[in-house]
Amino acid sequence: MNRPKPALRVELLFYLKFLAAFAILVGVATSQLALAIAPERGVFLVVVFVAAKSRSSSSMADHW
Repeated sequence: MNRPKPALRVELLFYLKFLAAFAILVGVATSQLALAIAPERGVFLVVVFVAAKSRSSSSMADHW
């Protein structure tokens, strides 16, 4: 009994849902880590983490 393969659109939406959930999880974990390291400068550390990630992403994009 061969089951038909799911449509590509459904499969891509399924994977996109997990990718978005993982991105939210990483964001929450990063902010919690920053607040645990230095509660008085937590927001500043989150901004630094995001800027560092965005800088590394943009430098990787230059190589493509």
